[in-house]
Amino acid sequence: MKASHFLCHNEQLTSTAKIANLYDQTLLKDDYNRRHFEKVLTHSLPLYQSSFQEQAKNYDHDWELLVAMGYQESHLNPNAVSPTGVRGLMMLTNSTAEAMGVSNRVDPYQSIGGSARYLELLKQSFNDIPDPDRTWFALASYNMGPNAVKRIQNKLAQAGQDPNSWANVYTYMLDNATSNARYVQCMHYVTNIRSYLESLKTRTA
Repeated sequence: MKASHFLCHNEQLTSTAKIANLYDQTLLKDDYNRRHFEKVLTHSLPLYQSSFQEQAKNYDHDWELLVAMGYQESHLNPNAVSPTGVRGLMMLTNSTAEAMGVSNRVDPYQSIGGSARYLELLKQSFNDIPDPDRTWFALASYNMGPNAVKRIQNKLAQAGQDPNSWANVYTYMLDNATSNARYVQCMHYVTNIRSYLESLKTRTA
């Protein structure tokens, strides 16, 4: 069978479209979003860049990944607060902050440190998965909890699919999005951070 026949098969086109969503880079092509992103990086990031870099080094992270998370969480606003009570630059819950040794959630350095430590713990729980997928699993767990991600892994394994493939986990969430709003939120969370991270890398290259 020719490759063109394979790629044009309806089922394969559907699969290709799903995988393409993993790498959607349209988020910052909108003028408003792009200008806001650049404004925050120009005016706010310099205030916290050393904290991001130091805490990333403490927990062996890419500091720009933490920045991308911070932008997704609060647009780098240390005084941000949500109706559900999460607050601070990295929008930590009370329980997560306490578990990570954060005494003041609105202190940027502590907030970034708590988030970095929590992300490292999540990455450790997926030690059998190589990067970069390991990072996407950790981000998904950061958003909706590691147990929710592991339940998806179990369902994939039962279906004979690779449970350690982020593409498979993403596709599962996409296929079941109408029955679970958390999947939609999680897909957006990880995809947005990947988009912000790519833009940061391009910006600093």
